[in-house]
Amino acid sequence: MWEGKLFLGYCSCALTFILFGVRMILGYFKIEKRGGSINTYLCIYDTREE
Repeated sequence: MWEGKLFLGYCSCALTFILFGVRMILGYFKIEKRGGSINTYLCIYDTREE
């Protein structure tokens, strides 16, 4: 019984991780299509930190 609960927990965790990864990949491609505005902003922010 306990092993079944552990397996279900692992599956839900893996599913969440996969969905999060897919969302990140899709978001990255959307940013690239828009012209990398967020990437540019992060680069500017990094140089300001130094």
